[in-house]
Amino acid sequence: MRFREEVFRLRGAIWTAFFVAVAFFASPTPGGLLMGIPFVIAGQGVRFWAAGTIGRYRGEKVSARGLVTWGPYAWCRNPLYVGNFLIGLGWSVMASVYVVPAYAAAFFVVYFVGIVPLEENFLSSAFGEEYQRYRTQVPSFFPRQPQAHSLGGPFSFDVLWKSERYSFLVTLFGTLILVLKTFL
Repeated sequence: MRFREEVFRLRGAIWTAFFVAVAFFASPTPGGLLMGIPFVIAGQGVRFWAAGTIGRYRGEKVSARGLVTWGPYAWCRNPLYVGNFLIGLGWSVMASVYVVPAYAAAFFVVYFVGIVPLEENFLSSAFGEEYQRYRTQVPSFFPRQPQAHSLGGPFSFDVLWKSERYSFLVTLFGTLILVLKTFL
């Protein structure tokens, strides 16, 4: 459990370290940029939607005021991590196709071995039957189309900006570094 708590606490630093490693080994090409940038844009869009839907700023410990089951959380239980996956996949494709398998393996360990089980244990303890019903109806990672009534719900631009501004800047500057590395 301690491993998972540390991975959760350090998730931003791990994400940044991943990018530094990708950038160091990157051999980007214009074709790789064209293939990778749409993944980065889609991933950041998913993160924006998910962060604004949560309704509170994320912290260093797993917590929740309530179970969020609308918006992107009606499509899958971990939309922030779907966004991370897409951004990282985009960066990997931009860097070199050879980076993609290493990225996928690292992502699996960090999220599916580390973070997701920790969060699911917390949510199960905190929300009991409500979470168990949600868990049986909504997939963890691979989105499925939800029922129409579950798409609406509160969204906060204030929380989005407070929660996502640093992640967005890392995504933006990381992508720019790969673009510049392609042409310099």
